[in-house]
Amino acid sequence: MSAASPAERTYPAHRESDVALRSGASIRLRPLRREDEDAMFAFLSGLSAQARAFRFFTAGADLRGAARWVTDVDYADRYGIVAVAGDGETIVAHG
Repeated sequence: MSAASPAERTYPAHRESDVALRSGASIRLRPLRREDEDAMFAFLSGLSAQARAFRFFTAGADLRGAARWVTDVDYADRYGIVAVAGDGETIVAHG
């Protein structure tokens, strides 16, 4: 695996998009950023035990470590998408 070039490590702002939900609310889809670690930890902590088991194949996952791991992005080999609520900071979905 080759290291990402500096151009590939730049935050891909062109991938941000606002989405209108059927309820009339809106969310923003955007690439995950390194500084999202605390928000990602809050999102993972808010999942039910069953949702954590489906996501990590165990309900006893290290959520802080998982948040750190998924936010270690370079936009070339490591990438993630989040949906954030209207405040722009609260992660409501991750992929």
